[in-house]
Amino acid sequence: MRIVIDELNGRYHWRVQQEIPGGTDVCAHGCAPYPDQPACYEAVHRMAEPVIAARVAQQDDGHWGWAVCDSDGRPLAESGAVFHDAATCGRALIEMRKFAATVA
Repeated sequence: MRIVIDELNGRYHWRVQQEIPGGTDVCAHGCAPYPDQPACYEAVHRMAEPVIAARVAQQDDGHWGWAVCDSDGRPLAESGAVFHDAATCGRALIEMRKFAATVA
């Protein structure tokens, strides 16, 4: 997995990608713009904090996704992919939080 940061009009947005056979999969993306690149890395790392709320939820189309919220309940990140069941979605969230713990 790796973090990709894009800049648009002085605001920065992040996503976490991983290489898969035949392309790239977006594993997660931030829910808000940030003032600079270091703030993006900090946001990714915050997903690993134990006080951050994380949830797995079924979407209207029957697929599953996850979200991580900050301590005020605002969305910090969402899954980039959709999942066919809650267990697979939950495992993806666990893997993302493990990755986030490695971000400095």
